[in-house]
Amino acid sequence: MADTDATATAAAIAAGCACNPAWPALAVTRDDGSTEPVHAADTPGPLALLYYAHCTRCGVQYPGPFRLPPRAPVTAPNLACVQGRTGPGPGWARHHAAAHRAAGGEPGAAR
Repeated sequence: MADTDATATAAAIAAGCACNPAWPALAVTRDDGSTEPVHAADTPGPLALLYYAHCTRCGVQYPGPFRLPPRAPVTAPNLACVQGRTGPGPGWARHHAAAHRAAGGEPGAAR
């Protein structure tokens, strides 16, 4: 039974687009009018629950499952804003520890 469903879906996908080759590129048009490129997939992604994909050339609705393309990896210049810092840098810690010792206190001690 599942084989006939897969065969029917494949036939519907092949017959739907008049472009040569069929389904050269897929996109989703959002509610605000912007378009988002998508890729054909084996299973539907979250966007497939909200929108229909269509061929970017002929505009025919794509009957199969689709997903957003994979995200590009973050490059080195933008890495700092994504990863963030978990605490003060070593220079800051040395400066404040020396100031506490000079004032007669221990770093981290209650005053």
